Amino acid sequence: ACITARDITERRRQEERIGFLSRHDVLTGALRSSAFVTEIDARMTVTPPSGTGHAVYAVNLHRFKTINATLGRAKGDALLKAVVRRLSLLDGRLSDIGRLGGDTFATFTTIPVSEVEARSIADAIVNAVSAPFDVTDAKAQLGVHIGMVFRTEAAEGRGAALVAEAELALDEARRTNGSGLVQFDPESGARHAAARRIESELWHALDRGEMRVLYQPQVLLRDGRLIGAEALLRWQHPELGFISPQIFVE
Repeated sequence: ACITARDITERRRQEERIGFLSRHDVLTGALRSSAFVTEIDARMTVTPPSGTGHAVYAVNLHRFKTINATLGRAKGDALLKAVVRRLSLLDGRLSDIGRLGGDTFATFTTIPVSEVEARSIADAIVNAVSAPFDVTDAKAQLGVHIGMVFRTEAAEGRGAALVAEAELALDEARRTNGSGLVQFDPESGARHAAARRIESELWHALDRGEMRVLYQPQVLLRDGRLIGAEALLRWQHPELGFISPQIFVE
């Protein structure tokens, strides 16, 4: 009999490391955006009991860019890691933290909660992140904006849509001064979605020849004589029709 043995410990470690990095952010250890969406789809499969639901939070660190520029990138990176650690230990009802990009993170409730409890958790997130951080030999204090979406039905593969709705609410929260929470409102979300579509489509409007110049005559009232014309820019979208500059020009 001939027995051959090889130590594959190092190879297994490398495979586990590669698997971890495929789902997690290298810097902070938070879930990557795609992995975070997958977690929502996997955990929100059952319709919650009446009066309860799941909350998804998008969390942005207010003033982080200023602190990062002031203290330096190394301390800024340490601050991001500290934020993720603090959020991870905040509440046992919250999922693993996801990093949506830059200084924006996300989490969701893994068990059904009431809407009041969901807002209370959001307040706890604000308080936790707003408390001072010790970063090596410096102290840093952040503000925080939160967008929250509360859903009383199963996700059914809608994880990406829920994150998008939380980010729409976050966009609204970031327009306010100081720290604060904004809950997703379907009507407001529809307006934001329409605005985002207009912005996206506008990038290609000139290339597709969709812009039109119309001329409005200027007439002298006392004798009806034509004295000039006003040039008006209009956008002829193939699906949305004529779009006024009041909508696409800010």
